[in-house]
Amino acid sequence: MGAVTTREAGPDLASLIEEVQGGRDVILTRDGVPVAWVVKEAVPRTPGKRVLTPRQQVALERSMAILERGWPLGVGDFDRNEIHAERLMRQHKPWRD
Repeated sequence: MGAVTTREAGPDLASLIEEVQGGRDVILTRDGVPVAWVVKEAVPRTPGKRVLTPRQQVALERSMAILERGWPLGVGDFDRNEIHAERLMRQHKPWRD
């Protein structure tokens, strides 16, 4: 792993990227302080397709399982249309005391 200043990396960025593709990790520094770590991408990405980490994949699978079986609300089955009709009836019901 080598350290390169941002000033050194600028004019010779193409060769720096070739070194990274070859397996060298590079730390970019500014005023002696590390600001970026440039490493070869472990798994090439397909444009527009996100690659999940194993932890993210587990979380996604757990979430999808919950969505498939539904979230227990404790209210039994309900129909969206019935709920909408009930709300309309309450809104248009004349007020009588």
